[in-house]
Amino acid sequence: MIKKTVFGTCFFSYVEEYENEENAIKGERGTFIETNISNLKIERTKIVKEDSNGSKNSFAEAEGSAAKETQ
Repeated sequence: MIKKTVFGTCFFSYVEEYENEENAIKGERGTFIETNISNLKIERTKIVKEDSNGSKNSFAEAEGSAAKETQ
């Protein structure tokens, strides 16, 4: 199995809807509405191959000047 992990930073907003102010103030879980992501900056990508016995072998890693930035 090959696993690809991307590390980076972004700005996001997470919007929930509540029946009343009291539930929102208490920090209870509301109804999910939407998530927006902006200024996504990929810093590093790591690819790992896992053997059937659970051992991991990193065989590719990219970072630095090849980093991508989206808005």
